[in-house]
Amino acid sequence: MFSKSLEKNKKLMTYSIISKFFWDEWDDLVNNSNQYNLFNTSYFLKLTNSKNCYLIKYKNQIIAGVNVNDENSKDGLNFFYQGLILRKNFQQQKNHKFYKKYHELCNFLIDFLINKYEKFNLSFHYNLNDLRPFDWYEFNTQKKKFKIDIRYTGILDLNNYSDFSHFLSDIRPVRRQEEKKIVEEFSIVEEKDVRNLDILHNKTFLRQNKKRSKDEVKIVNNIIPELIRNNYGRLLTIKLKNNSLPVASSFFLYDKKDAYNLVLATDPNYRKFFFGTKILLYQIQELFKKKFKKLDFVGLNSPNRGDYKLSFNPDLKIYFKVGY
Repeated sequence: MFSKSLEKNKKLMTYSIISKFFWDEWDDLVNNSNQYNLFNTSYFLKLTNSKNCYLIKYKNQIIAGVNVNDENSKDGLNFFYQGLILRKNFQQQKNHKFYKKYHELCNFLIDFLINKYEKFNLSFHYNLNDLRPFDWYEFNTQKKKFKIDIRYTGILDLNNYSDFSHFLSDIRPVRRQEEKKIVEEFSIVEEKDVRNLDILHNKTFLRQNKKRSKDEVKIVNNIIPELIRNNYGRLLTIKLKNNSLPVASSFFLYDKKDAYNLVLATDPNYRKFFFGTKILLYQIQELFKKKFKKLDFVGLNSPNRGDYKLSFNPDLKIYFKVGY
């Protein structure tokens, strides 16, 4: 039930929440949004068992949607940019009109969410950076506030380069040296089975004295196999020729026009041979061949990992996670 403050606000009463809808309606919104990505499509939400999705109407027109991560629920997985989705024509209004309507929409959404969920979070797309309605919630009171976390990723715009060689000339010189470094003979093979990725992924965590979360294990062993079966990505593995030992594995997720560096794992015993760099560059070379537009490096949220990914010359992007 909505709060009394919402019921009294006639402006906000022009908005309404739709909890039961056809997935075609959801996908129509996603496909006509600047926040489009595979993580928000009905296919991916069904795959990850996400059940807290809502459409938002304004005067009987669907203008937005939201996918909520309910922290008290075991359903679903929390992926990147699964938060607020806006229809393009709503977001493309003149600034003075858009921000006024956007704040009304967010205030309506906030009221709905805090009355329905005890604890939840949203992950905003990097092109939605106005978090003021959440930051200002109950501004002059001592009521529970939202926690806003700044997160980072790197977006490589492949359209900035004429071809892979042009891109290669633009990355940090040490990456080019690693790519050319002569090592033991190896082969790069495309795989459908994730066993090698799983083994190497676990080794990568163990090297850092960490344990994979249940969600991380599920992504590798349950989500990626389904994505491969439905041609939503490419799994490559580097194997040594003398003994077929897998030493690096990379899964790039594909959507209609962009790619995502979802998982990269290497054998710690072979780090000095730079197989991680070799397989990443091979994946990127394939993106040029397939005419992809962008590569999302999927997170630059630790010093060493962030610096490594930035050495491939992506643009640094900020996105936000909002928790209540």
